[in-house]
Amino acid sequence: MYFEIREPPCKSDAPPQVNRLTLYQDAIRQPSRRFSVRSNVGLGLTRIYCHKPGMTISIRPHHLLCMLTYLGKGYTPQFVVNYDKIVERINSGEAIKIVNGPDDICKPMLPEADCHCHNENVLGRDAHALSQIVPVIGEDVGAGHILRLSPERISKLRSRFRKGTLRAACSGCQWQEFCTSIAENNFRHCRLTGAASSKKNESSDDA
Repeated sequence: MYFEIREPPCKSDAPPQVNRLTLYQDAIRQPSRRFSVRSNVGLGLTRIYCHKPGMTISIRPHHLLCMLTYLGKGYTPQFVVNYDKIVERINSGEAIKIVNGPDDICKPMLPEADCHCHNENVLGRDAHALSQIVPVIGEDVGAGHILRLSPERISKLRSRFRKGTLRAACSGCQWQEFCTSIAENNFRHCRLTGAASSKKNESSDDA
């Protein structure tokens, strides 16, 4: 969920349609919600995201690796727009729920006639990714597991990815060489940064 606020670039323009201070005051009155601000999304436009408690992003295991090298490229423009929104939510601290099969990143592809998201080889990538991610994360991150991606956790995954010890799931992927070049460039301009959090809140199981 987000609110869009038009802020005049100069004093001579019309007054803002929404008072940003009011939203900040609402955030103070509603401590159970998290608000994050993204400026410059358009001329004079500020976007304020309101994250409801309990919201999670569904992610299949091999997409935990794909996100490490994501820098705004994908299968279709719609796919990229959706991916950007997911990364923004993760960077703001929203939790991830590991799922079997298609996830929130897959959604724009699912209506396509040649959608590959249910294919056996893609499910195999999930299995390979999971087997190599678990030792790095240090706990079972199977289906239903909830975790948050902190900068420290992302850095650890990227380090293993760059060394090639976290790449079994990449075999046969059309993006493999592209992702390798990104890793060799030290993941420059990649959009996933994660959100700082206490270690005890980085992961938890669905109870």
